[in-house]
Amino acid sequence: TGSMANTTCVEFCDNLAGLSVSGVERTYDHPPESVNSADLPASFPRLVSASEGGTGGTITVQASGGWATYTVELVVLVEALELGTNSGNWDTALTMVDSVATALRSADISKSSLGWTSTLVNEVIGETSYWAVVATVTGSG
Repeated sequence: TGSMANTTCVEFCDNLAGLSVSGVERTYDHPPESVNSADLPASFPRLVSASEGGTGGTITVQASGGWATYTVELVVLVEALELGTNSGNWDTALTMVDSVATALRSADISKSSLGWTSTLVNEVIGETSYWAVVATVTGSG
């Protein structure tokens, strides 16, 4: 019996950063310091937590200590708050919630299936506030 190598935190974040989400114009592999409006919608990951063993990891029969579990936020900046209309930005943001969910359903990011919760938020990057979708994504292995 061979052993399966665990997904590392770097791999999980890189895989999430590279996720192809319909409508996203630019992906970053880290939180950006600023974003050009021509690059919107834009996405990036940020690490929330990593755990292994105990009650935090998925227990496997052949792996000592279980699989690591990662919870990472995928942030999708949709539009600057001062641009467009509330109703138009609302509709665009809701469509992005669906687009993120569609991409995550078919994603091959970790050994376990992913779980996620998406929230519409006001996200500040630099000095600009954005309509944003934040998907808190959890996977193991």
